Amino acid sequence: MRAVRIHSTTDSTTGNTTRKFVYETSVPKPSLSPGEVLIRVHATTIIRDELKWPSDRDLPIPGHDVSGVVAEVNGLGTVPCTFKPGDAVYARTHPSRDGTFAEYTVTTPTELALKPANIDFIQAASMPTSVLTAYQALFVHGGMTPAHNSNPGTKVLVTGAAGGVGVFAVQLAKWAGAHVIGTASSAGSKQFLEDIGTDEVVDYKACRFEEEVKDADVVLDTVGGETLRRAWACVKGTAGEDGGVLVAVATDSGPWSPNSLEGDVENKKKFPWVKPLFFIVEPSGEQLGIIGRIVDEGGMKAPVQKVMELREAAEAYELAESAKGRGKIILTVGDDL
Repeated sequence: MRAVRIHSTTDSTTGNTTRKFVYETSVPKPSLSPGEVLIRVHATTIIRDELKWPSDRDLPIPGHDVSGVVAEVNGLGTVPCTFKPGDAVYARTHPSRDGTFAEYTVTTPTELALKPANIDFIQAASMPTSVLTAYQALFVHGGMTPAHNSNPGTKVLVTGAAGGVGVFAVQLAKWAGAHVIGTASSAGSKQFLEDIGTDEVVDYKACRFEEEVKDADVVLDTVGGETLRRAWACVKGTAGEDGGVLVAVATDSGPWSPNSLEGDVENKKKFPWVKPLFFIVEPSGEQLGIIGRIVDEGGMKAPVQKVMELREAAEAYELAESAKGRGKIILTVGDDL
């Protein structure tokens, strides 16, 4: 099959390792173990920084977002599989296996959901990792109730609201009935965020957002670094009380990164009511099923920046790393699907 694999080279003088995407046309097609599902890939998504992620496999296939069609099911696993060949599906696949930059990829029933009927494969491929991150941040870790209009009076701040995770967080929080505030930096982003339901848009270049936003029940920071440090001041609460939640999802979070968010001593002392946490998204077909129903009810949009072919993965990755444009960069496997 055709696939993209990550090739690594190490400089013998400096010891530095360079990793790059290489398009190949004769990669072995994956076989199924009991309980696994083979997907004929229609589209997948570029994920920023993926070349920096560690891997314990030689020549790994990157990618974790997929939309496509079930090609084969090995139903001998312990988890019953309700999917059958021909089903249109989408998923966030587990990083322990080879990924989705290929004509075929392997998933499990617990990762899969039927593709929302009201969007195409391109839009569906843009969603899983980002939308699951937003869903889990708000409803699993942020304490909100995952039901339509079930959180009246809840105030949610999303930093980087027009970004990959932010755009879904805004729409999910609004669907759940919250008052949603987003930070953005351009007139175009402001209009875009208002169009998808943001109640207030704060221009973080024109003012210090932490002086504009107070008493948020949930603050979702998608930016990291200095933005995360300043976001503590936006969380609801007073000394001696339990307060709101600060959820961080950016991998580039400097000293406020996953293992040391609680160790931000200065902010913990200044804002003792804040409940800070960092998490890494988990695959969930069940949650994608809920999200799919929201999409089909007209409650969510999935912006796409550009569609490119699988053989253009290296160029697409460079474009994604430049952080220009709104929406995901999608790779398709070609015209033969």
